[in-house]
Amino acid sequence: MDISRTFEVINKFLIRESIFKDSKDFLLKRKDYPKITSVIDFFTFIDVDSKVLKIKKNQLQKLNSIFFAVTLDFGLVLITKIRNNQIKYYTFKGWKKENIDEFNKKWNGIIIITEHSYLKKGTFFKKSIWFLNSNKSLLSFIIICSSLLYLSLNIIIILIILKLIGIILCLIIYKTDVDKSFNQKICRISSKFDCSSVINSKSASIIKGFSLNDFSFFYFSFGFTFLFFSLLSGINQIILTYLSFLTFPFILYSIFCQWIILKKWCALCLMIISLLIIEITLGFTTYNINFTINYNVIIYILYSIILTIIFTFYIKKAIYDFFNYKNIFYKYYQIKYNKSIFNHLLQENKIIFNDYDVEITSNNSTNKLIIVINPYCTLCEIKLKKIRKLIKKNSNLFRLSIIFTQSNNNEFALYFIALQNKSTGINLLIALINWFETKDFKAFKKKHPIGSDFSEHETIFKKQTNWVIQNNITKTPLIILNNTELSEYYDIEDLQYIL
Repeated sequence: MDISRTFEVINKFLIRESIFKDSKDFLLKRKDYPKITSVIDFFTFIDVDSKVLKIKKNQLQKLNSIFFAVTLDFGLVLITKIRNNQIKYYTFKGWKKENIDEFNKKWNGIIIITEHSYLKKGTFFKKSIWFLNSNKSLLSFIIICSSLLYLSLNIIIILIILKLIGIILCLIIYKTDVDKSFNQKICRISSKFDCSSVINSKSASIIKGFSLNDFSFFYFSFGFTFLFFSLLSGINQIILTYLSFLTFPFILYSIFCQWIILKKWCALCLMIISLLIIEITLGFTTYNINFTINYNVIIYILYSIILTIIFTFYIKKAIYDFFNYKNIFYKYYQIKYNKSIFNHLLQENKIIFNDYDVEITSNNSTNKLIIVINPYCTLCEIKLKKIRKLIKKNSNLFRLSIIFTQSNNNEFALYFIALQNKSTGINLLIALINWFETKDFKAFKKKHPIGSDFSEHETIFKKQTNWVIQNNITKTPLIILNNTELSEYYDIEDLQYIL
């Protein structure tokens, strides 16, 4: 299955249901992606109830709500409508509609149904949200063009906006070239549109190593740089509208390649062409036959060209390095979150443990996490806050206990052990975090009174400190998972992707 298929389909569902989450980062870090288990775990992670069912093929038409199905050719698909023996569904390649009998031939009978707790919106509102999220680029472009018409009396504002939008579009094309899933999200308007095919074609290169998009990025960056110099120095910026005439051959060449040679269109390229045509139009409307170029204008043009060459080289390299690193980053996490590798590393740090810990959260989890802390350790406070965030996301991830180490003043450790034994209805984790924020023992006792005598719990504390010495534990905080020290290659946040 193509690695981009599953999260593209899931994100389409999230947009339709007005759930403002993104599945990409979560799923690509999972070793089991793109299996169904990773999809179910993602829905659990964002508090969306989901179930996997195996149904008979003749029962498909009885389902009314939006649901997922698993097919042989597209993997996970999102089914949105079944009517009059026709089925409409979304795949990583876009929308499809076909006869239900044809669909049954490639469907394996497995579906995923979901039910989330988000506030249900009216049909008009949901369709409006879906349209806005699905067509951000198109809507932004329409708004910008409308604004240009409104500001048509101020040529400088128009030029600044055009240059900035051109730079942004070129950066998006660079991103599309590296991130194939982003290409599917932006450019799959119909079967005739494919940005990747256009961008990576031989026709897209003017000379070796310099593409049409490089030219566009250089052109818009040069214009923006020159505008910056001209605003500082007061020279005439109208020359930029005349330089736009030089782009006309590139516009014709780009349209010719897409229309005649490749027979594919690039939506982003067409937006850039539109911007260039607007600039050419401005050039005609502001043309002045008496305009002259003086020495200062030439100097600023040269400065702008030099700076733009440097900027173009470094920004392109930075973008490609960043997204290539991102792909490596996802592969790294797929290895890191492999449970067999995680368990193997745990075995290297086996700790002999006796039951002296103080449990501060209780649930049905089979995993037990112990944190060894010093009551006056700042790093312990940071680690406990991270643990609290994890528990808020998934309260059954693990059972949490603590062990205290010896400190200059052991009063708090003794008191907290006693509090754990006598307290009712107190969130001990929050109480412990509150202690670290003030480290005021008198205020803590006043807030959580248990009486004056808590010496009977000194035995537990001594056993804890003796255990710390026997196991040669010299640093805090120390995380112990299922009687095994957590490997140095993992942090506490990683557990949500493994356990």
